Amino acid sequence: MPFRLETTMTGGWRLTGHNSQVEATAEWDAQGRLIQSSIAPTAPRTPADQPPVVASAPEQPRPLSPCALLKAVIHKISGEAPCDLCIQRCRALDERGWWWAWRNRRVIAGWLCESAKRRADQMEQAAQEMTRRARAAREAADALDPDRTLTLLVAAWRELRRGSSRGRGEAGGGVERAIAEG
Repeated sequence: MPFRLETTMTGGWRLTGHNSQVEATAEWDAQGRLIQSSIAPTAPRTPADQPPVVASAPEQPRPLSPCALLKAVIHKISGEAPCDLCIQRCRALDERGWWWAWRNRRVIAGWLCESAKRRADQMEQAAQEMTRRARAAREAADALDPDRTLTLLVAAWRELRRGSSRGRGEAGGGVERAIAEG
């Protein structure tokens, strides 16, 4: 049974098909809801009765759905993909259609504000965790004995001076003596 799928002027779809015994037609609106369908017996056709095969027009771009628009807005604002809750709400928008979305645009704006607040809370928690880790790292660095570090630095400097004054440039155990003395 050959089938033919066409887009309608209203943005919906029409599917037609026939064989030697029946002809079937179904039509959907732009939201994907079935408008009408029919199955009828066909009269025997002769080659002269068949319509000429015409190349179909190039497929027109599908109209933008409320879901696609909401996803684009979320991505433009946050730079991230929508969360699971946003995807569920997008599906609800597609089921309800543009008219519902227009009439309830304040509800949708509330959804966006709620999601932004939730993401801000997540970012604040991440910032607090990073601050906690930075403090822990600083405390670990402060736990090193600063006097011991200074003693080692002074001993190394003295050893280098002694080695260069002897003309050898080699260290001769002065660091260990400075640590033992300090």
